[in-house]
Amino acid sequence: MATTSVRKFNISVDPDEVLDFGEPLSYFDDMFGEIGFEKVSNYTFRYNDQECMIKVDLKESNDGYYVTSYVQAEDEHVYRLAEISDRLGGYIID
Repeated sequence: MATTSVRKFNISVDPDEVLDFGEPLSYFDDMFGEIGFEKVSNYTFRYNDQECMIKVDLKESNDGYYVTSYVQAEDEHVYRLAEISDRLGGYIID
């Protein structure tokens, strides 16, 4: 993949501010595995193909996890996160 910019997005339960998800870590393990992401550490998942790279980091909170994603692609970035946000019942915050 040619060098392209990396964009950061948060996925939140609220469309207007970054809030955490209350699901346990095992939920994220299963969900990301089902949609083709590889678990690369306890709190990081990665997807790669010829067109893009997506990395998702979970940051532990008092009630669950914040979900932050980094997308590197030459085309529009946001649509690539739709499957994740739909699965979580959340919103993409740019």
